[in-house]
Formats: sequence, structure tokens, C-alpha cells
Amino acid sequence: MYQFTIYHVVEHVDQLLQLLCLISSMHMFRVSLSLVLLLFFGTVSAQFNFFENMFGHGQQQQQQQQQQRSGASQWAAFSDSVSCSHYLCPTTLDCVRRPVDCPCPDIQDVKCIIPDMEGDVEDATVVCTRGQNDCVEVEKLMRNRKL
Repeated sequence: MYQFTIYHVVEHVDQLLQLLCLISSMHMFRVSLSLVLLLFFGTVSAQFNFFENMFGHGQQQQQQQQQQRSGASQWAAFSDSVSCSHYLCPTTLDCVRRPVDCPCPDIQDVKCIIPDMEGDVEDATVVCTRGQNDCVEVEKLMRNRKL
């Protein structure tokens, strides 16, 4: 029969401790590697941000996003304050009876009304154009499209 002596028990405990230390060191290596990779990617990301901001691109994008958000929220707040029982034009905030009655946003623009397929002006599309030919080019494009 096999007898366990103190020496055998100590030897097995020692081997077990070595195995645990090895496992622990492997785990620490994984944790250390993870931390190194995390720091590396953080540094690389910071470098790209630095170059982006150094040339002004990041600041421009941030300002544009803030302006878009503030412009949209200002429009929403203002449009909520306008009382209109019919249709509120999205670009001019004029209150009109139907969408086709909305004016062009710029005074220099000419409003071209494009009837729907049945020729109904009630559901027409409005195109605001500018130039010497006014609506002639728009009408020409619509005729070519119908052919």
C-alpha cells in the first residue's frame, strides 16, 4: 500500500502552489497585456484627436454640430410658438392654407409649381429656382421626364 508521509504532502502542496503561481502569473500577464493594449489605443486615439484639432477640423465639426443642434431647437421652439391652424411652411414659418402656397425662402427665388400626374395643382410640387430663365428650365425638365 501507498503511504502518505508529510514529505509527500508537502511536495504535492508545493507543486500545487507552483501551479497556482503559474496560473496567477498567466492571468496577470493577460491583465497586463489588456492594460497595455488599452493604454496604447487610448494614446493612438488621443494622437489623432490632437492632429485633428491642430488643423482645426475637430473644432469646425464640433461648432457645426452645435450650430445645427441649436438651430434645430430654435426652429422647433419658434414653430411651437407660432399659432397656425392650417399649414406652417418649414423654411419661412408662414401660415398658409396648403403647402403649395408656401413662399420661397429667398426673395430672389422664383416659385415654380409642378402639377401632379393628373394635373392637379392642389397636390403640386413647388420648386424654388433662380436665374435668367426662371421656371423655363424646370418645365423643360418635367416635359422630358414625362416623355
